[in-house]
Amino acid sequence: RMSEVDFADLVSEGNMALLRAVDKFDAGRGYKFSTYACRAILKAFSRQGMKLSKYRQRFPTDFDPKLERSNYLEVKRADFEKDAAEEVKRIVMENRAELTEVERTVIEHRFGLETGENEKPMTLEQVGQIIGVTKERVRQIQNKAMEKIKLELEAKFLGTRAEEEGAEGEPPVPQVPPAPGAKPVA
Repeated sequence: RMSEVDFADLVSEGNMALLRAVDKFDAGRGYKFSTYACRAILKAFSRQGMKLSKYRQRFPTDFDPKLERSNYLEVKRADFEKDAAEEVKRIVMENRAELTEVERTVIEHRFGLETGENEKPMTLEQVGQIIGVTKERVRQIQNKAMEKIKLELEAKFLGTRAEEEGAEGEPPVPQVPPAPGAKPVA
């Protein structure tokens, strides 16, 4: 705490404490004046540090760009997450990810995307009862649908197209030119 207080303020506070110690010192108690004065000065320094600390807590004097930036990033992240959630809902409702009817039903029920305002997400078991399959099968259908939605989101936000994938659903193998002087492989 002492580092927060200016040196001139400490000297001034020390002088005031020394003058108060001279006025209040009682030699009849058996203490040396130096001991009494030293304790009085240290106590005054401590009091001054606490006053300043309380004052600074009430009135922040420093601009902390990290705090400002972190609040900004939190707001931006919340906006992005909200936009992404809305985009996922649009993808499902407009069937841009080319989901099957069963996949769409599973996603709508699992994440509460039905047209009703107060639609709540359902458990795997509840969705399984609706479409007549086990909860494990619902999980598999959900994962497959989520993969399709992920590809559609990547196509939109990252500029990659799902159509660039090979016929078997695997990404195309990049063609690497041969090294200079290398013999062709048959």
